[in-house]
Amino acid sequence: MDKKNTMLLTVIAVATLLVAVVGATFAYFAVSVEQGTAGSTNVTGSTPEQPGTVTFANENANLYLKLSAADMGQGNEKPYYAVTTKDSRGTDATPVNIIKASVSGGPSGETYTCKGKVNVTLDGTMVEQLEANEAKVVLAGLTGTDLEKDLSTVKVDKSYSINDATFTVTEGTELHITALVSLTNTNQPQQTRLADKDLTVTIALGEGVTCDTTGDAE
Repeated sequence: MDKKNTMLLTVIAVATLLVAVVGATFAYFAVSVEQGTAGSTNVTGSTPEQPGTVTFANENANLYLKLSAADMGQGNEKPYYAVTTKDSRGTDATPVNIIKASVSGGPSGETYTCKGKVNVTLDGTMVEQLEANEAKVVLAGLTGTDLEKDLSTVKVDKSYSINDATFTVTEGTELHITALVSLTNTNQPQQTRLADKDLTVTIALGEGVTCDTTGDAE
């Protein structure tokens, strides 16, 4: 089946915490990534001095991906990625910073291990239409399970959690947690299923992240 019959306009947007995503009246594909609560976490552990404060802050509040019918046509099968420039086609698989972790105060060079949960939820009319390898989220800058997820595998539950997320932050060196959000033009018909549909992916740092010193201070 020819996939060029219907115009498919896709937009991927990454929104900061509590910023609403307003849908347009035309056909679009949208992914909203909420980076979670920015703020400080309590630090425990024994250090020669009072431990520092680990702070998480949002980065690159908005990412966009806009594709034409030609982009999604037969003979042009490939993934497109969310980028920081509005209305751009993201063809380079370069992860984008979404959360920055840093340490203020405390011993010089002290390393902190932070643990918590990252929650990912799906919404929109496209969710139940997704097939294998069409939409994907890849997280980096942390360790844990399910850092790379084919979203079609969670279209029933519409959510999943990285329960064992671990972040290692060193005083004087910022940690950047990144996301690579993609939509792939496959070699299967997609227009009928995906045109005029929208998708929202919310990635949030869960509450209760805790940090502990690891004793690496100078």
